[in-house]
Amino acid sequence: MQIVRKISQSDLMSAIKKKKRMVELGDLSDEGSVDQLVQQLASAYLTGGEMALFAGMMDSLKNPKNKSPLQLFDSIAKNSSNATFQVGVASSVFPVSSRLPLGSDVYDMYRASGGNAMFKIGTYQYHASHGIDSVLFHTFGTQHTTFFAGIVPSPFALQKKTLTYPPLGNQTMKLDNELYSQVRNTVMQKLGHSATELVKAIEI
Repeated sequence: MQIVRKISQSDLMSAIKKKKRMVELGDLSDEGSVDQLVQQLASAYLTGGEMALFAGMMDSLKNPKNKSPLQLFDSIAKNSSNATFQVGVASSVFPVSSRLPLGSDVYDMYRASGGNAMFKIGTYQYHASHGIDSVLFHTFGTQHTTFFAGIVPSPFALQKKTLTYPPLGNQTMKLDNELYSQVRNTVMQKLGHSATELVKAIEI
């Protein structure tokens, strides 16, 4: 199901010149839901294995046994008719073998990360005219919804005349263990109780 249209280069360049961090996704269909939309966007920048994990997480959150993590997510991500959230995949890849298959997801992820944790995250905002019950499972068509995705432009993408809105919605970050080890204790102190209180396991 294609929920979002292509975004013209002129619209995208206008948003970038105005230093906007988000761009509106126009022409949302009358069908579908937020989880379907973000999976459509994520499919452009996640590998096959990462996409399977991402889709599995979304499916699992629909299950009542994962009610607690979803409630925690909603309590932080939404306020009445507005929602702001990030979703994605964190991968930690280590050289378990010197003969990783060339061209495989694991090989490509390891080369890109150097053995460090990698985060591929999409940033989103939306407004629903009559309120939001569930941030991830809000359905389109029941009320007017204005949806925005984060801008992370790349020189290669900007050369195209039209762009589907990924891959620009993705931010890829690497947690460099060598650098992070220097500030780990400071980060843990600043997080305090939030390091445990704002984390819930999702059974997939």
